[in-house]
Amino acid sequence: AQRMRLCDISQGGMKFEGEARLTVGAAVVVSLTGLAPQPGVVRWCLDGFAGVALNRPIALVVLVDWLHAQREARQAA
Repeated sequence: AQRMRLCDISQGGMKFEGEARLTVGAAVVVSLTGLAPQPGVVRWCLDGFAGVALNRPIALVVLVDWLHAQREARQAA
């Protein structure tokens, strides 16, 4: 398992920052607290950032609920 910081998320993909060495074209499973594991493929890596395209889009209602929960957790901290 490799840990990276989530920078951006959409229904179809995610952008990460970190020191992990990912290979373009590699199959990955992204695990984020509060979301089901998301299988995908590394599409690009550049200057400590990486992009993952998800195999199946995250349902919009699921993504919106997750984003709201993340915002509330940050405000409570």
